[in-house]
Amino acid sequence: MDKKVLILLAVLVVWGFALRVHDLSHHSYWMDESYSVLSAKNMEEYGVPMFDSGVKYFGQMPYTAVLYGATRFGYSESITRFPSVLFGTLLIVVIYFFSRRLLKDSYMALIPATLITFSELFIAWSRQARHYSLFVLLFFTSLYMLDVFLSKPTQKNLIYLFFSTILAMMTHPYGMVLLIIYFFSFVAHFRELASIKLDWKSALLLIPLVAYILFKIKNGLLFFDMQINYLSSYFHFFEQQYFAFLYLSILGICLLRKNRNIYPLIAGGIIAFFMHSLLVPLHADRYMLYLTPFLFIFAAPALAFIPKMCKDRRVAGILMIAILGYSMSYNFIFQPTSTVWLEMDAPQPDIRAALHSIDVTEDDTIITVYTALTELYLQKPDYWLAFDTQIQPRSLTTCSSKR
Repeated sequence: MDKKVLILLAVLVVWGFALRVHDLSHHSYWMDESYSVLSAKNMEEYGVPMFDSGVKYFGQMPYTAVLYGATRFGYSESITRFPSVLFGTLLIVVIYFFSRRLLKDSYMALIPATLITFSELFIAWSRQARHYSLFVLLFFTSLYMLDVFLSKPTQKNLIYLFFSTILAMMTHPYGMVLLIIYFFSFVAHFRELASIKLDWKSALLLIPLVAYILFKIKNGLLFFDMQINYLSSYFHFFEQQYFAFLYLSILGICLLRKNRNIYPLIAGGIIAFFMHSLLVPLHADRYMLYLTPFLFIFAAPALAFIPKMCKDRRVAGILMIAILGYSMSYNFIFQPTSTVWLEMDAPQPDIRAALHSIDVTEDDTIITVYTALTELYLQKPDYWLAFDTQIQPRSLTTCSSKR
């Protein structure tokens, strides 16, 4: 690797880490974070991630395992969020190396790595005790391993690809989108892959992995709902958050049109976008997190091409700074800040202060709407008040068999 590129990448990693790790405990846990932390905490008692209700929390097992290891040092916000900081920082490196393989240019690959470093969206989700930063990291690690396998289709590289894919799918169901990209990639490289031969040991190792993938596909199909349409909402997310990159990526794709490796990514990304919009009943902008780096990667050739249009280097430099300045003037952070807000579907009220203000004794009966948050910040509640934001409270349910 070019020494200058290595230094620039190191600067991005250090800067990105500082942006992500600064004052991690400023915000109290929000509701979904409390589920992750409590499920990891309960592994001490149950041996598996689950709650007192008996509900098991296996949907993000690789992340829960890492979180369980982190909680050996305590249950503060800074400790439980630190693994996500590491994953979010490592994503900068993975995006660089994946972009370098795809774009065939070391300096151009620094562009998407830079955008990931300073993107408020990625900084915010790298500061949560949730599995999203690990999922995006595993997703692009799998795509990197796919490119390695396609360039050198050996048994070893195939096994590495399978394992990274399984980890991604175990971390989030949307890891199944990788299978769509793989399908188009394998079709495009059918001749090269036809020559690969598996020995019996490798075949035996791959059988359970293939079985797990088929199991996840079956469960994923049961989740789909054809009666929704979030197309305008998700498109508005990209247009509002990354207006410039949305259209720069179109220009970048035109510049990369001779690179056949981009077409499976485009097909997979478009299909995933429509699946999220038309089939997945839950709506959240964070579900677009793993698709966003594609905009940065495909915008890179366009950003690199613009200065080449100018013969005068000074004019080219001014033009480049102006375009990047405009593009990164919104939703990018360049200095550490304590307050980094998430989306509307992930509210961050100061639950910690509210619960810490309550004076309780062992003789008190605790009734709560948010059982996980109450247990983490106060103590294990006695009853759960089933609550729907659309209607009045409807029932009172025992939360713990210990009381």
